[in-house]
Amino acid sequence: MADFSLLTGIFITLGTVLVFFFFSSKEDKQVKTMFALMLFTIYFYSGIGCSYRSVSNKYIISYFLFIFFLCVTVKLIFKYRFTFGGSSRNSIAENSILFDFDYNDQMVVIFTIIFIVTNAMHLFVPNFNLIKFFMPGAPTSELIYARRAATQNNAILKICSTVNSFCFPFFCLYLKKLVDKKRKGFAILLILLWAYLDYLQYDYLSRYQMLIFLAFAFCLGAFIYPEGIVIKKKYITIALIGFVVLAPFLNAYTAIRNGINTTVEFNNIGNSLYELIETEIYYPTHYNICEDMYGTESILNFILWMICLPIPSVIFPWKPTVQLAYSFTYAVTGLQYGKQAYYTSSLPSVVGEGIILFGPWLVGFYGIILGIFIGFYFKFIRKYQSLCVLYLYMTLMILTIGRGGASSYMSTLINGTVAMLLWGYVFNKNRRYLIQQKEIKQND
Repeated sequence: MADFSLLTGIFITLGTVLVFFFFSSKEDKQVKTMFALMLFTIYFYSGIGCSYRSVSNKYIISYFLFIFFLCVTVKLIFKYRFTFGGSSRNSIAENSILFDFDYNDQMVVIFTIIFIVTNAMHLFVPNFNLIKFFMPGAPTSELIYARRAATQNNAILKICSTVNSFCFPFFCLYLKKLVDKKRKGFAILLILLWAYLDYLQYDYLSRYQMLIFLAFAFCLGAFIYPEGIVIKKKYITIALIGFVVLAPFLNAYTAIRNGINTTVEFNNIGNSLYELIETEIYYPTHYNICEDMYGTESILNFILWMICLPIPSVIFPWKPTVQLAYSFTYAVTGLQYGKQAYYTSSLPSVVGEGIILFGPWLVGFYGIILGIFIGFYFKFIRKYQSLCVLYLYMTLMILTIGRGGASSYMSTLINGTVAMLLWGYVFNKNRRYLIQQKEIKQND
């Protein structure tokens, strides 16, 4: 990091820490954790890299505008008391039974089975390849985009992917039920099975995906209890130590997935961690390219894309799409998706996305848009003890925002949630009808 300004790095770090304490000081541990992970990932991928001397200082302002308006929006939504029918309460959910699934275990199990089956469908379609489950291929990123394109062009796999997204929240509900029945071990095995099936689809998992799966399994075992989420500092310490120990493998994985023979050296963890960090914080060095792309993507199209995410493309193939990553990759490398062999995608980071959409001085509006979705989502699901596993997973997935931006997070956040809300509404109406019929019979 020869061209790295230490003073600028210290300024950005202290500023981020102050933003965190200002907005999370009066919140509980769960919300503090959410703010910490959200700000950490944005700082790591969009903040500290602004300390490179080659990066204009104006992007430091862009960074702070983004995190400030993001946190302000989330904070206001958490504090705002909604009014329904003239009565003030934190949420309509407080007096509803939308997610009281305890009396309908069978449906949760059915959705969970569908989730696992749709994850495994690539072993049967387009070719029967069940043997791959027992004889997996070596990790390689060589043809990853070609394989993804083939999956997207297969109607059955495309439908399975949509159904899978809709079923995911119910999978989390089932994991919570396993915890309640003191079967954490089986719950962790299901998460590892999910990760393994995900790997088999392309013979590939990114480092980010591996870390999310491992963190989810670990945190379910450490922090999820029948009474809900219980944050214990000793397990946070263990997780941080585990990440440091994994640094040599994560650093070597880049070579392994490119087919290069290498060894994982654990005798110099500090150097591996340094190299790993250096390969991940460079994103702001491309913010000048992001600024040059300002205006190439319609803001309205982006908002419509998020709104239309729950609509399956097999039903509405003309729905708005966002190709920020592909456009950015072409601007940086000259590679076009689907036209060059061994194509690899470049990402602008979340602040880079905001600069492309709003420019460097109005990037705060992007923070507001993301803050609205994130704020309402977490405000809603944290009210239900039965949804604590889903809350945990979506909190961990916040780590993907900094690098992958909205496209990596919003589809996960929105798709399954809409399906769960629709199911909850239908189920709630049906249960109330049954209760009313029972009361009528008793009165007769």
